[in-house]
Amino acid sequence: MLRTIYTSLLRQSSASSGTIQNVLQFKGIRPLYTIQALGIDAYCSQRMRVGTQFSRGPEMRERFFTRMESLLSDQNNEEIYAEDLKTVLNLAENSDREIDIINKMVEKYHSQHSIHLNEGNKTNFIFGPVIMRFFHHLNKPRAALQLIQNPETMPIFDQFISYQILMDSLLNNQMYEDVLAVFSQVQERNIKGAKFPKNCFVLAATALYRMNTAESLQKAESLLTESKKLDVLPLRRVLTYCAMLALKQNQPETALEMLSNSNQQNYITVRNQKVLALARLGNFTDTIAILRSGVYSNDQLSRQRTTLKDVMSEVGRLLESSGQKDYQLEFERVSKLLRDGETITNQSLEELVDLPIAKKDGGWTSPDTSVNDMFQRSPGVTNFKSNRSQSRKRVPDRLDLGEMD
Repeated sequence: MLRTIYTSLLRQSSASSGTIQNVLQFKGIRPLYTIQALGIDAYCSQRMRVGTQFSRGPEMRERFFTRMESLLSDQNNEEIYAEDLKTVLNLAENSDREIDIINKMVEKYHSQHSIHLNEGNKTNFIFGPVIMRFFHHLNKPRAALQLIQNPETMPIFDQFISYQILMDSLLNNQMYEDVLAVFSQVQERNIKGAKFPKNCFVLAATALYRMNTAESLQKAESLLTESKKLDVLPLRRVLTYCAMLALKQNQPETALEMLSNSNQQNYITVRNQKVLALARLGNFTDTIAILRSGVYSNDQLSRQRTTLKDVMSEVGRLLESSGQKDYQLEFERVSKLLRDGETITNQSLEELVDLPIAKKDGGWTSPDTSVNDMFQRSPGVTNFKSNRSQSRKRVPDRLDLGEMD
């Protein structure tokens, strides 16, 4: 049922992309990256533009796909042009026939492309991200997974953003084991010499967190240990997902060890996770010290020093259970100061840890390829002719990619 909702929503125009994101969350689907951050909204806009070029009637569209099918026969050695593949990716719908055409076109195009590379020629268009946006848009993660794992087409997806888009789609469909399998694959591909691509690592950590098992915690610890050996500093979101998983598995000491690797110790999620972990360990001295620092923080640090109501409530319960009156009195005093300073928010720790990641206000694209690449026309010919003409205390609703650097 959720997959049906997700598919129908993502197939709306980019003009309503913000509404789509909100409805997805309302329906219980928790996307990690917003569709804007993945370029899905721009892709949907391009689909609408291409669709208008084929608006004269269904016959025009059918002629185009019939022509593409003819190019894929064993007897036809005619080349697949980049313009045709672009058009198919922006025109195809969720039908077995059209998806099969795309799969075969991608395989044949990549075969031709490999020959051109061997001859010393270069292409100026990267198809991997556009193909993955197509499958993400139609919510067809299994079809995308089949393509990226096919040895015949695997190299066409050697961009971090291609793996990121697929992993996000798998995550949305709760295919957590597949998320981890794809992460292992991108590590093996060793794209640009990176064993831990930043955003892919975030998606793997998210999958482990949502699995919420002793085995997933063990895997999270293993990945963090491996990244440390390679001198890779994980993004804060990786550490907070792993730490939250440790807290859910009643391992507060492990959570603190994970958080110690963050270079943003005063960030809101890190601080509140540390407070919770220390309180569960019975270290009320350090717990209250961190809370007290929120009372005296300056304005520039106010967002980082925000305290969460559910964290405060649990600390209060743990203190009451401990029977340590001195700590209880100090906690009540600090709590009053925090309330008076309006630095306590009703947002829960789990909600904050799992906020969607949006692009920066100035726009964000992967360093591998720009979303706008899909709008650029290559100089090649085509096999089909057509007319181408807040307050300062407020906790953020969502984090952006800039906050993950």
